[in-house]
Formats: sequence, structure tokens, C-alpha cells
Amino acid sequence: MQNLSLPVRSTPSRRNQESRSYFTSYTPPSSTEAINGPVREPVREQPPMTDRLIVGVDFGTTFSGVAAVYTSTPDDVEIIKTWLGGNGITSDKVPTEIAYSFPANDTTGAEPIVKWGFQFKPDESRLRCIKLFLDRSQKLPFYVSPLDTAAQLKKFNKNVVDAVSDYLTQIYRHTMDTLTRRYGESFMASTKVEFVLTCPAVWSDAAKNTTLQAAERAGMGSRSEIQMISEPEAAAVYTLKAIQPNHLSIGDNFIVCDAGGGTVDLIAYKIISLKPLRVEESAVGTGGLCGSAFLNYRFEEHVRTRLGQARFDEMKTKKGKTWQMGLRYFEEFVKRNFNEDEHQEINVPFPGLPDDEEAGLDSGFMVMSAEQIKDIFEPVIKEVCDLVQGQVDGLRAKGGIVSGIVLVGGFGQSNYLYRRLKSHFSSAAPPPYSERPTHATANSSQDSGSIEVMQPVYAWTAVVRGAVLRGLEGNMVISRKSRMHYGTSFATVYDEEKHSVSERYWSPLWERWMVSDRMQWHIAKGESLSPLSPIAFHYTRNFRPGQSLIVTDDLIACDADDPPAAYTRDLVNVCTLTTDLNAVPRSLFTRLTTTRGVEFDNLDFTLEMIVDSAGLGFELKVDGQFHLTEQKIACDKTQPHCNNCVKKGRQCLGYGLKLSWPRKGDERRAALLHKKHFIIPVRSKEAVFVHATSEDPNINMAKLDPFLATNTWSPVARIVSASKRNDELYGLLVRMAFQDDSLPSLASRYAISALSYQHLAMERAAVMHQMAAIRALQTAIETASPAECMQLMAASMLLNIYETLNFDTSDLNWAIFFCGTKRLANLVTKQHDTYFGDEAMIIDWIFYHDAMYKFSIRHWRKKNHDQIHLAGQKKVLSKAVFSPERQTIVPILGCSLELLDIVCQVVDNVYEPGHPDYLSESHLKTVRSLEIRLKYLEQRQAAVLPSDGKEATQETQTAELFRLAAIIYLLRMAKGEPETSKCLVNAMDQAFEILNQIEYCDRPWPLFIIGLESRTEEHRARVLKVLEKSVKRRPLGSMALVNRMVPDAWTQQDLREVPMEPFTLYEMSN
Repeated sequence: MQNLSLPVRSTPSRRNQESRSYFTSYTPPSSTEAINGPVREPVREQPPMTDRLIVGVDFGTTFSGVAAVYTSTPDDVEIIKTWLGGNGITSDKVPTEIAYSFPANDTTGAEPIVKWGFQFKPDESRLRCIKLFLDRSQKLPFYVSPLDTAAQLKKFNKNVVDAVSDYLTQIYRHTMDTLTRRYGESFMASTKVEFVLTCPAVWSDAAKNTTLQAAERAGMGSRSEIQMISEPEAAAVYTLKAIQPNHLSIGDNFIVCDAGGGTVDLIAYKIISLKPLRVEESAVGTGGLCGSAFLNYRFEEHVRTRLGQARFDEMKTKKGKTWQMGLRYFEEFVKRNFNEDEHQEINVPFPGLPDDEEAGLDSGFMVMSAEQIKDIFEPVIKEVCDLVQGQVDGLRAKGGIVSGIVLVGGFGQSNYLYRRLKSHFSSAAPPPYSERPTHATANSSQDSGSIEVMQPVYAWTAVVRGAVLRGLEGNMVISRKSRMHYGTSFATVYDEEKHSVSERYWSPLWERWMVSDRMQWHIAKGESLSPLSPIAFHYTRNFRPGQSLIVTDDLIACDADDPPAAYTRDLVNVCTLTTDLNAVPRSLFTRLTTTRGVEFDNLDFTLEMIVDSAGLGFELKVDGQFHLTEQKIACDKTQPHCNNCVKKGRQCLGYGLKLSWPRKGDERRAALLHKKHFIIPVRSKEAVFVHATSEDPNINMAKLDPFLATNTWSPVARIVSASKRNDELYGLLVRMAFQDDSLPSLASRYAISALSYQHLAMERAAVMHQMAAIRALQTAIETASPAECMQLMAASMLLNIYETLNFDTSDLNWAIFFCGTKRLANLVTKQHDTYFGDEAMIIDWIFYHDAMYKFSIRHWRKKNHDQIHLAGQKKVLSKAVFSPERQTIVPILGCSLELLDIVCQVVDNVYEPGHPDYLSESHLKTVRSLEIRLKYLEQRQAAVLPSDGKEATQETQTAELFRLAAIIYLLRMAKGEPETSKCLVNAMDQAFEILNQIEYCDRPWPLFIIGLESRTEEHRARVLKVLEKSVKRRPLGSMALVNRMVPDAWTQQDLREVPMEPFTLYEMSN
């Protein structure tokens, strides 16, 4: 494969650079309590089995913490503060960082060596924020590169769950070693150790289950079942218990704001009873990517701007310790203690940097004013304030009284965040605390009371302290709010007033018409759920003699406020419930017989779902008596050491009731019967790429443009193609992007993301994904197979479109991408071969843009060398010259390949007056030949017609309009005929006959040509009406541009006394 040089950005000032790692090193703050882990006086050497050690693990995005409590001394919750690699300095938490390396000179294929936490030198590479990859439905921060993370993991044959499990394994081993040193081996051998693991409140159920699996693999569940609790709930358990009881009132609402390094999570709780203290969720949890790590990134940007790119890079590479000292000072002092009233300026140490008055460097310090620091803080702080305000507004809208806002987490310690929230909610007097906190009170006229902004003493460890209290005292939260609608699909009797005839099917057992995929929503979004009140899903199943009794049902979720009555492709498949009914006694089945004498068995059964803080549990019931319960992680005999059954003192259940969570989309693609899952079905037998499922966008990407999973509304769909058919171009691009996790797939995936984020006005994320797509493209191109080359061509085309949409701000040249695309196409295609299916669609897409670029470049007044070179390159078509398929209408093009090829030839024969060949004999001969071909060209419908007859007619009319526009362009520009010529007037009349019949035209080129040649007010009014409808259907891409250019051209024409020359008109319009 020849090398294809792709562009790389060179000017950092105009566009955001690649993701940067910002936690290059960390030394924990010194502590006056140099405690070697939890210290306690042993009560007795041989405690009874009822005594336990409760260990809480706060697995965080940037830092993780561990707390332990012994049940005989429940008030002594202590934190592990010494860590491997910490050099004797104590810290309440350890960095959530891990790296792998192979032993030197190893040839045996041994397992890689693991480094974690504080064991890294400042310049060592490591994996950061790995926790965020567990929930693919959540966005990644822009400074985290999925591509770099995947490359590091692939090198050591690891995936994200492996990395999380390996990190938690190190946490587990260090915790058990620390506890053993403190209590002794005999004590630990005879004491039950229970782990309580925290996870974000806004995570999907599948992500919570994956986290639990990783903890099981790490060994945390080897001696007892792991409990899970959401992070804000754990923080609430600790902080609400710390408030003096006489300052809590039944009905009060408290908002817990868990502000960490990467994320901020919020949940509101309402006091239900005081003795014992019981609360319920009073608002659905929310969250966002606005943790304190973003302040580090903004600080880095500030320093880079002050020093300049070259000096900053030199400092980081040659004076790494200088940069680390400045970053550490910002991390430990500025972020936590900045107060604009007390600090008019702050001197950040950068030892070794020479004095520079312009950069603000003096004696090894960078002088930062309070305003400069506020500029760093403000965007992040505002996001946190908006999240809190959203919770407050939601509670007030329901008539709730908001009594307090509790700040916890590492970022929750920030003095500036506390003061900004205090200012935001108009402060007043503080309430008493059992352990003296820093706090404030805010007046709220709407609540007729006060909102207290509280910052507990142990804000950074509030989550892990609450986790051990949960394990010690049980559940304090008696009910939670459902974050989504949950339901199942079912079949019901056909009702002609409710259902379409096309949806019905005949059931030979029920002997009536039925419709499937109706939705029954068992849980409403925002509904209060209690673990003591299971939600029942009722089913009825029919079984023919000998039919398998293993049945599956999908648990489906919907985030919309009003869920649909029938299954749609934008619903979320939470998990699949596999129920083995062989364990049900045969006496509970009912034998039924059809009118034709066919016997079958019927069983009515119930699945009850129990919603806990951080997971789901299920129970099977038949006739209210027989039941089978299964824990959150079900044994499917693929994890021989899961120990779930051993811990419960029973034999291995095997399947029983099994939960299977969506992992890789590929695992579901073979199930061709489940067509409802396919958002991109494939009709063509020549398809190279497999189906894409409704889970793929969320499973395979951290957080893509939320419109991606909905083909109809995706901005990318409307940019790349006018076709509305699901199996057309956009469907192919999605299938390519989700084919697997190889670099060619990633290149397409990131390119789609770049366009999506661009149209969500998220430029930084768009540029990050654009750069990731370029890197994947550059790396994959050397060894790509033919199918992978198709993916790379698609990615290059998407990058080309991205650059054309950003031509006014981009440092790159769109023509370079398109030339690279055509070079790839020439490498993998043969000129006289005919291609079908997926390959043809990509080649046709490239050819369409080739023709349109050729037309535009011909009429640009200013064009560079790359663009001139592009216009003269060899064409690449999917059909051979004499192939009959060339006259078939291609929906994504709006016309046939034959017509598009003729347009290219017409453009090549457009000469300006004064050119030696203009209207020469040979030139006219060629033009007449092209005119005849256009006049007698018959464009045919494809063999597979659209299901909608109106759509089929629209395709035919669009193709004919394309042909007439080509004739008009040829007569005016290649043949030089005046606007009053009989042939031109005839072509215009035919064009307006079609325009009067159609409401829209999805292809901009015909409307552009016909619009420019329109002279009468009637014709112009019709063009404007069709343009208006067309822009509404396809507001992105070139259509909106044509809608502006054509009226501008009319204005210029009307201002002139004599008709404008054709060349002047077309050059002005382009």
C-alpha cells in the first residue's frame, strides 16, 4: 500500500490542540496524622463471626479512596492514608492511574507488570480516567483520548474492564495488607470482610454491573457479596448524619453536590423521619463533566499563552520539575484556597524560568492577578452553579422546600466554589454541625426559608465514609427516583382503530390477528421506587410440544418525557432477561388446544424487579408460589470463579434466571430475527459491512452526538446524503463506524463525531475528534485491506466535508483530503470493473463530490494549485463505461452515474470567450455530442424501489430536473447560446413544469442552475418556494448556501441595464 500523506495541524492559536495529559505527577499533601492505615486497639483476638470489617471503596475518576470500620467500634471510621510509592507522605486518596510494562528481555509471554497510584515518575505514561470508559453512554472530557487509551490497552492485550479490574486488584491487595498489618493474620482469617463499592448516580445499569464485575474479579467479593451505593447517596449518608438532629426537620430537602476531579453528581433527598434517620430521593439525579481537572487544563492553557507555545513546550520537556512545581502549587493551594477578597494576586512558583516582565515572570514566580484566576475558574464554576440551580428549580416547581446544599468531593473543598455558591444563593447564618464545618446560609424568598450551603470538614472523603456507614447500618434511603421509563415489549390483539394493517400478523395458536412490539411501561420516569416494593412484569408464554422453555425478554428504557406506545429504534435496551422455565413444575403449565386440534402449553409468570442504589435484582414467580431469585451478576458458566453460589452456600445454579448486559454490538448482530434492534438494516446482497444495532452508538462510543442513533435527524445524515432510506449512505457510514474497534472503524467513527459535535456548537470536541480521525487514518493506511480501504475512504471524505464547512477558520485544505480520498480509490478500484453494494455506494459518493468540485472550481475566480490539480484528476466510477447500470438513478446522487459523468465532461468543455478552442469546430463537435447524449438519456428507477410511491416519483422528477439543468448549463456555458434561444427556453419551460409539481428538490445543483437562469418574477417565486421547502428538509450542507447565493445573483442581474454575461454570472455566484 502506498503512503498517503495526510495534513497535520500546525497553528495552535486558531484551533484547539490534541488532548493533553495534565496529571503528570502528584505528591499528596502532608498530614499531621502520619497514620499507617486504619489504627485501632484490637478488642479481642478471636471475635465471633457476627463481627465484621466493613470496607468502603470510592473508585473515583481521578482519585480513589478506602475507608474501614469495625462493627464493634462503629464510631471509628478511619481512612487508609499511606500508599505504595507515596514515600511516607500521607494522602486520603490515591490517584486512579495505572500502567503496564513487560519485563526486560522477556520472551516467555509473561503477564505485564502493573504500576499504579503514586508509583509513577512525572514523565511516565499512564492510563487516566479509565473509570469513565465503563459507561459508554456518558461523555468523555475533551482531554481524554479514547484512541490513545485503546492503543495502550491493545499493546498489552487488555480492555477497559481488565484495566479497571487490575486497578481495583491493587486497591484490594493494598487494603488487605494494611488491615492485616494492623489486626494480625489470625484476626483477619476469622473476621468477615465486606466491601461497599461506590459508583456515579447517573450511570446506566449496564455500567454499574460492569463495575461490579470488575470488583468481583479483583477479589472484593471473595469473602462476601459486594454492596454498591451511588456516590451522592453515600455522601448524603455521611453528611446528613453529621448535622445535629435538632436542625433537621421532616420534609426538608437537601441537595448533595459531589464535585470531584472529573465529574459533578447531584441528587436531592427529602427527610422522611428523624429517628431513625430515613430519606427519599426527591429529584432525579443529574451530573456533568465539570470537575476540578478542567481547572488544571485551563491553568495549563493560561501558562502556555503567557509563555508562548515554544517556551512552554521547552519547559515541559527540558524542565519538567519546574512545570510540576507550578502545577502542584495550583492544585494544592490555588484550587483549594483561592479567595478573591484575600488574594489580589498569587505568585505561582516556576523555579528556573528567567525573568520576563511581559509574561509576568519575576524571580522564578509567575504573578497571577485575581481576575486572571477568576477567568480560569469561572466557566467551570458556572457549570456547577447551573447544575445546582437546576435541582433547586426542579424541587421548587413541585412545591418542595430546599433547606440545604451540601458540597462534598475533592472539588467540593474549593473555597472559591463554596463562596460562589454562597453568593449565588444569597447567604445567611450557618447551622450547627457535630464536627465543625465551613458553611453558609442563603435566603430564598420562594422557599420562605433558607438554603444552607455546607462544606463539611471531610468533604474529600465524605463518599467513602458514607459507604462504610451504609455497610454498617443498612439502607437510609427508602425510595429513589427512576431516571428513565422502564418497560417491556409485548404482542396484543390487532385493533383496526389503533394499529396499521401492515403491522398485523396471524397467530396460529391464539387464532387471531396480532401486533407485536407494543410497549408496556412498568416504571415511569421520575417515579419513586423502593427496594421493598418490587415492580412486577407479567408475562404469558405459549409453548408447542418439544419447544425450548428458555425465553428471553428485553428490559427497555426511554429517556423522553412521554414514552412511545410502540417500540422505536431510539429506545435503550438496558439488558436481556433470560429465564429458564424448565425449573417450573409442569403442573403450573396450562394445556390448551386450538380449534384445529393443535395442543400447546401456556404459562403465566411474573418477573419482579428490585431497584437498589446501584443495581437491579430480579425474582421469578409462578402462581405466586414458586420463585427463583438471582443476584445482580448471574452465573452463566463463563466465570468459573465468580463464587456467587459458594457465598450463598448452594450448588451452582448454572443459568436459572440470567441477566446479560449489552457489551459489544457484534454479539447481537447475528440474531437476524431481532430486526427491531437494527437501526441500519441491509437489503443489498453485496453488503460488505454488517448490521448496526440500536445499542451500537452508546456501546462503541464514549458519547457521540446524541442524534447519531436516530438516522432521520442526525446532522451528519443530512450533510452527506439527501436520501431518506435507512439502508443508503448514512446507514453504510454507521455500519462502517461500528464494524469493530479497528483503526479504520475508529477513523470513520471519529470523523462522524467531529461533524456531529460541530453542529452541536461544541468546537473543542469536534476538533479533538477530527484529530483522532486523522491519526487513525494515518496509522491504518499502510496495512489496510480492501474493505478497510473503503472505511478509510469514507473517513477521508467525512474529514473533507468537515473542512469545507470550516474553510473560513481551518488551517487545513479540504482539497488535500479529497485528493487523498481519490488516490485511495484509484489504488483499490480498477477502471473497467463494475462494483455493487457497499463498495459502489462509497465510490458513487466520491464521484458526486468530484463532479460538484469540478464545477465549482471551474467558476471560482481564485483557486489554488491543489484545487486546480483536483479538478484535473482522473474520475473513479463504480460502473464500467458500457454498463447498463450507469443509467440507473442512484438515490444518494439524485441522478444516474451516466448523467453525472456527462456533467463532468460538459464542465471540461466550458471555455471563456477568447480561449483558442472556444466555439472551434472540434469544440462544437464535442459539445453537440454531449447535447445529444443528454437529450436522449433515459434514467431508470432502481430495481429496489422505495416503499413510498410518492418518494419514487420524487426520485424520478429530481433526476429529470438534474438532466434539464445539465442541458441548460451546456447551452449557456459550453455552447454560448443567449438566454432567448429556443432550445434554452424549451429546457427552462420543462424544468418549471417539474418545479410546479414537486414541493422540494434535495439536490442543490439543479436548483442553482435553474435559479440563475430564471428571469421572470413567476419563475423566481417558484424557485424560492422549492428552495425554502428543500432547506427545511435539509438545512445543512450546500442547500442553505444555494438559498443565499441565487437571490444575491438576481439582485446583481436586476441592477444592470444589460443582461449579465454567463461567465460573469456564474463566477459571481461561486
